[in-house]
Amino acid sequence: MEHNASVVSELRLLYKYFKQRNIRGMREMSNVFTKDLMVYQNKVYLDLALVSLLLAKMVEKPRFWKFEEWKNNVFAIEDMLKRCIELCKENDIKSVRALLLRVFGMLRKVNRRDRRYVNSMMTHARIKVGATLYAQGISLGKASHLSGATKDDILKYSGKTLISDRFGKTYSVLERIKNVRTIFRT
Repeated sequence: MEHNASVVSELRLLYKYFKQRNIRGMREMSNVFTKDLMVYQNKVYLDLALVSLLLAKMVEKPRFWKFEEWKNNVFAIEDMLKRCIELCKENDIKSVRALLLRVFGMLRKVNRRDRRYVNSMMTHARIKVGATLYAQGISLGKASHLSGATKDDILKYSGKTLISDRFGKTYSVLERIKNVRTIFRT
């Protein structure tokens, strides 16, 4: 990955925010990784956006802190995020994704202990990422493909939350071409 330095700094921020239990920071990092996903269309950014959202959600909810399993997992996840930074420096994206899959597994296990969501947290996070991509100007089909959420779910979420209004505007074709040109010049 030619943009490795920025990914390392973004991962450092995610690690810092998780260690501080900074919910807003983790959500902001999810938006950063979603933007990276939109630009580079590499699944590692989807994994990072999802992990950021899920960690923010888990830290935010007091009910998860009553589970000893979650408290133990917090420190293990910190170690895994730190290891992801090192692996990213080595450009070992395959191992980064494998570690993130382990984090997902740990989060699913805790989530199964307290099922208050209609959909799983992972499904909800995918829909949010897809809706964010869609709101930022990616086609519905591409947003669905990149996020792993269905088109229908993205549209429902977008309509219910008015997420596209938060991004102010969509990009014109000319603006999209300019954005793509800047990517290939670096």
